[in-house]
Amino acid sequence: EACPLGQLKAASKIPMSCDTDSTGEAGQKVDEETALLSKLVCSALEFALTLDLDPIRVRRELSMRGMAHFSEFLDIIYLGKHPLIERSAHTAAVRLRRQLVPRSMQRAKRITKQAGFHELEQYNASSKRFKQDCLPYIRVAWQLERLHSEPQEGFREHLQSLRGRIFEHLHERGPDRRLRMARILFRLDIVDAEEFRNIIIEAFPHSVVALRKPLKWFFHTPTRPLDLTYEVLALTDDGRQPFGKGLRDAAAHRFGTDSDFFEYAWHMVSRLTSLQLKAQDVRWDIVCSMLEALALLGGQVARSPFMLKVRTEILNKALNSDGSFGNYTKIESMVRKTQGANFDIKIGGNLHTTVACLAALLATADGMNDLWPYMEHLEKDSSPQVIDTYTRGS
Repeated sequence: EACPLGQLKAASKIPMSCDTDSTGEAGQKVDEETALLSKLVCSALEFALTLDLDPIRVRRELSMRGMAHFSEFLDIIYLGKHPLIERSAHTAAVRLRRQLVPRSMQRAKRITKQAGFHELEQYNASSKRFKQDCLPYIRVAWQLERLHSEPQEGFREHLQSLRGRIFEHLHERGPDRRLRMARILFRLDIVDAEEFRNIIIEAFPHSVVALRKPLKWFFHTPTRPLDLTYEVLALTDDGRQPFGKGLRDAAAHRFGTDSDFFEYAWHMVSRLTSLQLKAQDVRWDIVCSMLEALALLGGQVARSPFMLKVRTEILNKALNSDGSFGNYTKIESMVRKTQGANFDIKIGGNLHTTVACLAALLATADGMNDLWPYMEHLEKDSSPQVIDTYTRGS
């Protein structure tokens, strides 16, 4: 029986404040996997708290996309509330619940209350500022609602005032973004059920999955593999529904069978992941996004030696001593030549990669699906389960 964690060399890199033994409060014994994941999320949030992620400052002083990076900060906070962490008695998980998550939420709330945070209405849809901040601002609105379990003051009102411009901008974005943002807009009551369905039905024919792009297509730009992973995340609603349900919502039958799309997605994500791991300088954000996509397609580490191998590689090679993931020191000077002398690689590189890798490690945790409450109420997926064949043989 394969250990879901692989070789646990990663534990030696966890910052001391989060690196405790595998006991919980009152000496309770915590299983090895939950202990490690608790430590990883704890150290990642500590890393994020060392960064000044005020989007106004990041944009003004660093000339970086402040709202997008603020959204990534909220992603890490949300992962700190993951059911595996919430139910864990491990001391690192307790530290997250009692100190780090509340502190981070308070910081985030202060940032959103400052003057200039809600100012997109000053820009038209064709402006550079609107194009950069529109979708991240929408994500921030939804992320804060998830964290606080209720709408946050000012966001929905501001988005309603931008509704026309949001639609104008959305039509210019790629299908992966449209598929993902449609559901968030629906949850924020910016679009109704019919508008939501129209957006995804119109977007799907242009998607990588629908067109079944060949392998060579992904080599045109370094980030093209992420187009595919974002589509998988969108069609599975970030793991809240089976892939087949997303295909039916998008009326995918117009372009092929569910089996066609399952096979293409699993095969291509696996192939791209293998190639990434063989690269001289591995893009760990892409590898981690790929592993999460395999999990959301139905793959399980316990049944897939390939997924176990990828997970082990991430733990052993992508984790840094400060709790972040990804190695960008080699390219920092090159990035500053194109992005500006003040570009902060920890914000522009490590933060994004940390979110991707934590999400992948949590998505592939042993028994994770049993812990998400909404999984208990899902209808059985009636799509062809060709994924079973692939996970057994990979």
